[in-house]
Amino acid sequence: MEKHLFKENTHQLSGVMLDKSGMYSPFIRQLKLVKLSGHPELCCVTCLFDTDYFNDRLYQQFGCAYPSSLHQAVPKRQAEYLAGRVAAMNALADFGVVSEQVLIGRNRSPIWPTKFFGAISHTDKSAFALVGKKTHYRYVGIDCEHVFSSETALEVEPMILNASEKTYLSMLGVDYLCFLTLTFSAKETLFKALHPHVQEYFDFDAAEISDICFHSKCFVLTLRKDLSSTLTKGVQFTGYFLFERHTVITFLCSE
Repeated sequence: MEKHLFKENTHQLSGVMLDKSGMYSPFIRQLKLVKLSGHPELCCVTCLFDTDYFNDRLYQQFGCAYPSSLHQAVPKRQAEYLAGRVAAMNALADFGVVSEQVLIGRNRSPIWPTKFFGAISHTDKSAFALVGKKTHYRYVGIDCEHVFSSETALEVEPMILNASEKTYLSMLGVDYLCFLTLTFSAKETLFKALHPHVQEYFDFDAAEISDICFHSKCFVLTLRKDLSSTLTKGVQFTGYFLFERHTVITFLCSE
């Protein structure tokens, strides 16, 4: 069993392989159930997949609804969606919820069973689903991103960083591309966690990185504007991050 430290006090993530490879192979190469100690009502499933083995018949084979909005999408997009739903279905199964579909809703957001909040993210080869019970969590978000190239960074930085965050970056003295990618991913995670409650899009400037610790793998995001009657300017959210090879994974869970 492998362990990573997404530290807040003594919280640890521990991952164990799910014995389901034969059910999904060769498209799904690996499924892993991840648990965060101290959070028994939270579950994450990670999934490695190979688009070379994808075909749309797999939706029926895996018992996953095939949304009409994807029928004209490129195979890569169809494969990513399916891998994310496989991860989500297995995360729900850990709570004893089987055969439940995680459909696609307004603004392409996942529609979770009534007793759960969750989020899904993917790269071109990995998918992640984070699910928490509503009795314990109100905000649940996860995101994964490949570390930006220099070219991408120049293009997206004006949308991601404000003046305060640029100043904070200069004080930290950390790798620019890693910081920019982490900030982007953290704000995506926050969007996924808050969108079910706000029910409308908000931009990256709605929140800013106010604290980050590469030792404890934690970040703090502070809202810069009111998003709802309860999600007001100044409200803070603590999240966690992990760099694995050339990818950053961020997540948060909050009551």
